[in-house]
Amino acid sequence: MKRMRWLIVLLVLIIGTGTSVWAADIPSKQGLVRDTAGLFDSSQRQYLSKIAKGEQIRVFVLTVPSLEGQSPTDYANAAYDAWNLGTADVLLLISSGDRSVEFNFNNPRLQQAIDEWSSSKGKGTGSSAITAMLDAYFIPHAKEGSFSKASASMIHQVHRLAALPAGEDPVQGDDHKAEAVSPAPENKGSVKSTDETTRSMSTADTAAPLKIEFPKLPWIEMVAGGLGITLILMLIRGYLKKRKLSMISEKFAELLVKCNASLEKVGAYQGIAQGKTGRAVQEIADRLSEFMVAAAESKTELQETRILILRYASMDEAIQRFSKIADRLEHGIKAEDNRITVIEHADKTAKGRTTELHADYTVLKQTLDRTAADTGYPFPILYQELEGLEQDIQRAVELQLFDPLEAQEVLKAAEQKYSMSKSNIEDVAVYVKEAHEFLDQSAAIRAEIVKIIETHQLYRIKVRPFERLDDAREQMNQLENYLRQGNMGEVRKSSERAHAMLKEALGMTRRQAELRRQNRNDLDRLYGQIQQFHNESSVLQSMLNHCRSQYVPRHWQSWEQALAKESQEVRMADGKLPEAERLTHDEVQEFEEASEIIENESMTMARVLQWVREMKETLEGLDDRLQAVRHELAAAQEVFVSQQKTLQIHNVVTSNHSLLLGLPDSFWRNVQTVGGSLSSPLYDLDYLESAARSCTQDAEHFAYGVQDIVRQKEEAERLSVQVEQRFKQVSRRASRGFKKNYKSYRLRVEQLFGQGMYAEASHELLNIAEYIDRVEREIRHQEMLEQQRRAAQQLQRAADQARRAAADARKAAAQNSSRPSGSSWGSSSGSSHSSGGSGWGDSSSGNSSGGSSWDNNNSSGGSKW
Repeated sequence: MKRMRWLIVLLVLIIGTGTSVWAADIPSKQGLVRDTAGLFDSSQRQYLSKIAKGEQIRVFVLTVPSLEGQSPTDYANAAYDAWNLGTADVLLLISSGDRSVEFNFNNPRLQQAIDEWSSSKGKGTGSSAITAMLDAYFIPHAKEGSFSKASASMIHQVHRLAALPAGEDPVQGDDHKAEAVSPAPENKGSVKSTDETTRSMSTADTAAPLKIEFPKLPWIEMVAGGLGITLILMLIRGYLKKRKLSMISEKFAELLVKCNASLEKVGAYQGIAQGKTGRAVQEIADRLSEFMVAAAESKTELQETRILILRYASMDEAIQRFSKIADRLEHGIKAEDNRITVIEHADKTAKGRTTELHADYTVLKQTLDRTAADTGYPFPILYQELEGLEQDIQRAVELQLFDPLEAQEVLKAAEQKYSMSKSNIEDVAVYVKEAHEFLDQSAAIRAEIVKIIETHQLYRIKVRPFERLDDAREQMNQLENYLRQGNMGEVRKSSERAHAMLKEALGMTRRQAELRRQNRNDLDRLYGQIQQFHNESSVLQSMLNHCRSQYVPRHWQSWEQALAKESQEVRMADGKLPEAERLTHDEVQEFEEASEIIENESMTMARVLQWVREMKETLEGLDDRLQAVRHELAAAQEVFVSQQKTLQIHNVVTSNHSLLLGLPDSFWRNVQTVGGSLSSPLYDLDYLESAARSCTQDAEHFAYGVQDIVRQKEEAERLSVQVEQRFKQVSRRASRGFKKNYKSYRLRVEQLFGQGMYAEASHELLNIAEYIDRVEREIRHQEMLEQQRRAAQQLQRAADQARRAAADARKAAAQNSSRPSGSSWGSSSGSSHSSGGSGWGDSSSGNSSGGSSWDNNNSSGGSKW
């Protein structure tokens, strides 16, 4: 719907702005030569494209069949803008149907060169100069029909004028010709240049606004047409919504057909199905009946609903409401169809599944009979399971005709019973074999346990592996009883317990042997760690003695106290090891208790030895910290001294630099204080490190201040040199007052330099530079006024001479008329009138344009003939 609204708005906008669209007929830019009038052949286009791109100027050539009533200047302006041409581009516009040429550009230097060339020929400036150049280089070839030569001649002349240095005489003769080019169809031209804010004219020195002539259309008819289109679109939109409602009504009819078909399918089971299936069939039929009634009522209501075609909101509401009803009914009917499919599937498959399951039951019972005969076991529980399976199969047979859903549930339970009975019967042979092989397995494990005991002399161990073997044998006896009854669940549990007891008996014996070996190794390791601690303790005492003589107590006192505490812990551990050694002896063989003692003391010694390493690192690090303080202090002094040398080298005055005033004295006092603390023990490393950091920060701040003030001085000196150069340039044309003012300003700058106020000196120098620029602008303004005054005087003198010449002519005519008839001494065969004018405005500011016609000798910008 939103798209439809936007389409209506777009049509109205197109109708309302159609004139603007129709007026845009500027050909697109394609290279340097765009020949839409067909004035050149391919070789001529290639040649012109080759010579059009010069080192300083690019010439764009555009030919059109007709200007469609637009002035050449306006059309050239529009083309110049459409092609995004700049100051290095000129446009040569040739209209074959209008027999006119236009030359357009926006380049003051090129305009100046054309003016100088025109003045040397005795022609005017501005547009007159451009027209004169077209008359000299383009029109002669155009009259002959050789537009390629005409265009090439203009291109060569433009490149020649653009390449001339400023002030050089551009005269090279009136018969300047272009390079030879193969003939081409008739050609007409004109060129234009423009920037973003100005436009040129072919017959005037000032830019004229672009005039776009819109076709005169009957606006009333346009508005009426737009309203008509809008109404048609609204009717189409309403029709589409009506069509949507019709489709929903058709969908209700389809749902009635589907619902009726589903009722017919479920009706085949009504009156026959019983039980669960009968209840499901009745529920499906009731719901389908409700759906049929709802579909019929909705269809009738929709058909009776009358909504005007333009009442979109009412139609949207009806579409939304009836669509929801139709979707709900469609989903409900589909769900009931799925339930009917389930009943049909159960009805079709129940009999086949029952037959297959009965055949599998028969095979399974035969297998159990053979197993009972082979083993001599009665298996009463297994036969009871088969009897229950047989009863379920028989019940499914009874239900499959009248209640297929219930039969399906019974068959599902029977299949699960069949799978379980099959697994139990198949496992009977497995556990019978396991019971026969268990004696051999138990005997093998017993032999291995005896071997471990003899090898490691474990005669006094407190664990009882042989009792576990007896328990395992008892479990196996129970397994045989459960197996005889066919209780396969208990059979599996007894089997798992018997085998777990065998593994446990062997595992506990192996663990005792491993503990006997491991405890002895761990005891040796612990005795070695205790001895290592005693050795390290002696080293630590020597380090503490050194620290007492060098550093304040807080650096080492806590470690001394901790060493005494850890020594006590080690002595206690050393006292517990003999007991662990006794428990491990072959006469006792209490390996578990000994292992617990050894594990606890191992953790204690690991912690103590880690603490010893930390203490050594800390005490050793005290000397490193002291040495680092000495290095940091020396580095700070070196930085400070080097920055003081920098101030001396650059001859910097620091008396007014706040960051550098009190810092040196403070720095050297701090250095002296730290040096005094370093001269003799006891050293307080925390204080020394803090003081050394403070000295380093002072040195860094001093270095920053030195770099800043040196930079300020260098910047001020650079500005001073620039200002002095500017003063010398301007002082030649300035008054004495300017020089006097500059001298006083300069004296102020020197004072700021002497006081070390380099940032203020830079600011003052910038003000002086601005003052010099302002004076220079005033000088230029005065010079321009003087030039204008002189030009006005020249014009006045020329006017006076013209008036005197006219007075002399009138006087001579009066004298001749007073002479007798028939006698004359002088006559005139005719008279010539000429006029000219000039102004002192800048003729090259903005676009310049000129035009000419090649059917007569008159040269005029954009004229017709």
